[in-house]
Amino acid sequence: MIKLCCAAGLALALLDGSARADLHFPQTFVKLGEVFSGRPLRQRFAFTNQGAEAVTIERLEAACGCMTPSIDKTIYQPGETGSFVLEVNTLSQPAGPNTWRVRVHYGSKIQELFVSATLRSEIKVEPPKLALSTDGVLAHDVVVSDERALPFRVTQAHITLAAPGDNH
Repeated sequence: MIKLCCAAGLALALLDGSARADLHFPQTFVKLGEVFSGRPLRQRFAFTNQGAEAVTIERLEAACGCMTPSIDKTIYQPGETGSFVLEVNTLSQPAGPNTWRVRVHYGSKIQELFVSATLRSEIKVEPPKLALSTDGVLAHDVVVSDERALPFRVTQAHITLAAPGDNH
């Protein structure tokens, strides 16, 4: 912040020592168009530290559990560029238009970034992920549907049972 003051008729500009961290993101909203559900969706967000001091990225906050943001480095010097990757698990998302948000926390600032896509589901597995635990008999339906012109045919299905105490 710059403060202006006058002393004996002279105008002086004083810096109060609170130089601002400033990350610049050339793309804050990325439109990907049509994406097939079930395939990994990865978007890289680039940025530049345009401030006068080093910037520390404190955290990347995904708006839902379907997203995994990852960054290799967290401190960026003035003028330095960097990027992080946002991965979206599209299998657990509904077909149709979707928008995902991630927040970049640095200094006292928060930058929101968005990725949008229209998900097209040709093959659906419901539920997309299933973990069951029991000491007795347990049953759960898994529905697989194929909306392609020439659908696949299920010829076999296998299950894996974890031994007690196994973390798989």
